[in-house]
Amino acid sequence: MARVLFFVHVPKCAGMSLTRALERHLPADEVYQSTSLIANLRAGRPDFMEIAQPDRLRAVIGHWLHEAMLPYLRGDLRFATSLREPAARIRSQYRFDMALRAPGWQPASPEAFLARNRNVLCSFLLAPFPTIRAESASPLEGAKAVLAGMDTVFDMDQASATQAALLADLGIAQPEPRRENVSSGRGGDFPGEDPALRRAAGDDVALYEWFRDARERQGSEDPLANPVFDPGARARLGALRKAPFKPDLLARYLAGKLARELQIEAPDRAAMQSRLYRRHVYAQALHQAFAELREG
Repeated sequence: MARVLFFVHVPKCAGMSLTRALERHLPADEVYQSTSLIANLRAGRPDFMEIAQPDRLRAVIGHWLHEAMLPYLRGDLRFATSLREPAARIRSQYRFDMALRAPGWQPASPEAFLARNRNVLCSFLLAPFPTIRAESASPLEGAKAVLAGMDTVFDMDQASATQAALLADLGIAQPEPRRENVSSGRGGDFPGEDPALRRAAGDDVALYEWFRDARERQGSEDPLANPVFDPGARARLGALRKAPFKPDLLARYLAGKLARELQIEAPDRAAMQSRLYRRHVYAQALHQAFAELREG
């Protein structure tokens, strides 16, 4: 049974390097990324709901994954993610937002930036798994449950080795991960000290320290390991594959994320809305015409 990677990409935690490597080495119909949904639209790549054969996917990676994708996947699933020390992650995010993103992404003030970067590790780990979130006493406990269910979790100092191991695990010979979206030396640094950034990070500090302490205790050299792995938590994630298909829920989830990107980055919002409306009308008409032919 073929290996399938389901990688939750937390912002500024080396996920883009892995994304680009997967896109270079796998056929286009075997990899889906949701870190930039607008990039899929611009490049003419299908979004998840438009993929003709989702059971052919070998890698699903991005900021905006959802447990409702899991029933569509076939193969031996590997759940994976990466973390970063919270203050360092916030500094990297600030440089990225100020130097690399469209003006609409830039924070109005340092205070506004910190507010939207609170609990980022916890939020991005938990968002794809609403079932786990609903079963957890708090967002921190939910994020721990998700992290404990991952087969592979790496920190930034392990990024190159673990990314290469993940690619090799998919059968990619001599993988060559490259650093992507590097913000060091670009844009201004955040005007604050690390203690203040850690306070602003909220529950991310407790989550990261829990992971870091477990890694230090274990001292494992396995690049595919997860220091906080728990078989029961893994079984909870795996069970989500057996859920019924929920195309309406998944469509609303992804549409909401893409709409946000379009609102900020589309150069002509009216033209984009007109384009989306034409697609909507045509898709409805095509679906109806095909259904009538099948019924006839």
